[in-house]
Amino acid sequence: QGNILFPGSAFIELAIAAINELSSSSNMSFSLENIQFLSALLLKKNEINEIHTIIVMPYQQFLIYSRCNHSKDCVRTSGISGNDIDTNNDELFHNNKILNEYSLKQWTLHAQGTINTKIDISIQNSLNNINLILNRFKNLEYLIENENEIRKFYSYLSRRGYNYGSYFQGIKSIKRTRSKTLAEICLPSIFLQLNKEQQNDQEKYYLHPVLLDICIHTVLSILPGNDTFVSNSIEKIIYYQQLTPKLMLNENVFIYNSFRMPVRGVTIEENYITDIVIFTSSSIIANISGVNFRQIPSNESIQSQTIFEKLDNYIFNPINNNSLDINQVIQRYCQEKQWRQCHL
Repeated sequence: QGNILFPGSAFIELAIAAINELSSSSNMSFSLENIQFLSALLLKKNEINEIHTIIVMPYQQFLIYSRCNHSKDCVRTSGISGNDIDTNNDELFHNNKILNEYSLKQWTLHAQGTINTKIDISIQNSLNNINLILNRFKNLEYLIENENEIRKFYSYLSRRGYNYGSYFQGIKSIKRTRSKTLAEICLPSIFLQLNKEQQNDQEKYYLHPVLLDICIHTVLSILPGNDTFVSNSIEKIIYYQQLTPKLMLNENVFIYNSFRMPVRGVTIEENYITDIVIFTSSSIIANISGVNFRQIPSNESIQSQTIFEKLDNYIFNPINNNSLDINQVIQRYCQEKQWRQCHL
């Protein structure tokens, strides 16, 4: 809809980073649970947004707030619950009316969830057999494999409302069944153009928001229709190890996505729930279960499209298996010449 959104993957990174910042152990195992994305953070040009991540101790809950258009020359005496005090104007210290204008009402809650530090990583690892996942897709043909197919795929996503720039395009290949996909992702070329200092900054992330967002693209390859779907909640994220550009340069990174019910495309549901595993050929990076995708209807209804627009959306959709449905296309949209015997 023409808006620039702060990625949901970035909210996840903020929560993980805050927990690790407070932890005395660099190898603390934890999961984020009952994650809810309550409101979108819209980014506008020349507008500064301030984000606060709150961890309710002892590691019980996280909340992420933001606000915009705040004064640059101010201090906050009590964090998010305090007031802005302009350091260039002494009168504000004595003006309660002005001080009270900067209250909690300025802040918007975007994401929240609970934190669980009592998990057994060994049990969780046993639930996802990497070799079994790879062998399941071994004999399947690629849905997307070469540069031309990848370009068509992102063009298709753009028509559905996902305008990913080159920074977010990292699909290398995709295989799929009716309800499962296996994809390999690669590092977007723009990362290779960064200088040494910028590259070092990228390694400070835990689950790099850009790379985590690319993982979600594989889910979009199986959702039917032309509407936009966004994730509004996640049941659980178990974090195992960092997902960074350096890891992707040295390892093959795979995304396994399994919907909890077959996606047949006959009728389009309002919600789809899927489980995602991010892994290399030797270890699991993260396990994301219960990702709920909610449908956002497009501005232009299918009924208002011309027959040629319908055909264009259908035939040039890179995720359709057109060979199986070509008879249906002919029956719906093409005229057929029929000869009938008549008596003169």
